[in-house]
Amino acid sequence: MILKNAKTQALETENQSLREMLEKLRQENTHLKKTERALGKSQERLQLALDGTGVGVWAINLKTGFSEINKNWGSIMGYGPDEIGSDFLSLRELVHPADKERVSSVFEKCEKSGKNSFEVEYRLRTKKGRWRWFVDRGRIVKWDNEGKVVRVVGTSQDITSSKTSEEKIKKLALHDPLTKLPNRRLLEELYRKEKATARRNRSKIALIFADLDGFKVINDTFGHETGDHLLCEVANRIENCVRRADTVVRLGGDEFVILMVDFRTLAEVENVAKRIIAEVSKTHFDIESNLDLGVSLGIAFYPNHGNKLDELIRMADNAMYQVKCEGKNNYRLCAHF
Repeated sequence: MILKNAKTQALETENQSLREMLEKLRQENTHLKKTERALGKSQERLQLALDGTGVGVWAINLKTGFSEINKNWGSIMGYGPDEIGSDFLSLRELVHPADKERVSSVFEKCEKSGKNSFEVEYRLRTKKGRWRWFVDRGRIVKWDNEGKVVRVVGTSQDITSSKTSEEKIKKLALHDPLTKLPNRRLLEELYRKEKATARRNRSKIALIFADLDGFKVINDTFGHETGDHLLCEVANRIENCVRRADTVVRLGGDEFVILMVDFRTLAEVENVAKRIIAEVSKTHFDIESNLDLGVSLGIAFYPNHGNKLDELIRMADNAMYQVKCEGKNNYRLCAHF
């Protein structure tokens, strides 16, 4: 009897322990469900926030080539939920050819530097075939034992609008607002590049300095509006006289510069100068009276007459001044070509 009571008591104790354990499991299960619901709501709020900002989210496994993108990324590109594959290589084909190398090098740079975050700007082709600018901000979350990038996660943001504004501002800063020709600042950038090329190729650069003859009289007689119209017409005519490789620049007022590269003979440069004189001297400008307009040109060469742009402009300007003194509407070469 005593033994039976002991067994019964032990069973009751064990049952009580099981009941307590079961209750604890129920409580933990309830807590997990609450946590899952809270997590789900947080994820929904995060997705809503991302959708509202137009940010796409992606993840890439570089080893398997498997990629994951959210529906917002697809909608930015004009694709439906089932129209974008999970193959990273197929997504890479949407990258602009000029940007592919820069995008590909991002992971290589991270591997070499050991950094786990990056930012890169590039263009993607939308479903309609248009190019849009994006900025990707990513983080490497997994590396292999050899230090190679395995898994990357990040966001994509459409920055086409800001890029377009940026290009407009840049163009305004580098171009003459009246004639739309390159200005002095852009001329300096172009000259630095062309001089480096000419030095490597042991070739020459021609700089033609052009100053209109009779423009002040026309501007004073008919007004600035007519003068501005005349300058735009002259700019168009000069551009039609030069070769595709040449650049026409408005320095200011009625002064222009033509930068010539990739020419083989002096005759090529002189032929351009002759065409400019012939075209500018024509009297079919769209105003009430015929105009006595001409152009005087001075021509200097790199490296013969200077290394710096200012030196070439000064030498060409001096040659042009000699033309003015000798009767105008002609061209003159600096000595020692």
